[in-house]
Amino acid sequence: TGRGRWNAKVTHAIQQVQDWMRWWREHPRDVPAPFDATIPVKGLVIAGRDRNLDESEKRRLLHNNHQFHDLSVVTYDDLLRRLDRLMAALGF
Repeated sequence: TGRGRWNAKVTHAIQQVQDWMRWWREHPRDVPAPFDATIPVKGLVIAGRDRNLDESEKRRLLHNNHQFHDLSVVTYDDLLRRLDRLMAALGF
């Protein structure tokens, strides 16, 4: 939001991901194959674009992500940059 807080949709998405991660930790026997329930999970919420964010808003996004140790909120643009770096590293 304009005040630097997550909007309701992002807050809801974060809660959904946190609920799934808690379920994963609490029900390791129910984790479907081929996933390994012993590997700690990390959550990712993808929300919006960063091309419309100013530098202050981008810093705020990074700062807000530090409140979570196992979950990140990124933009679609950031996700595409990560994919580009991964593909370059793999030689594509």
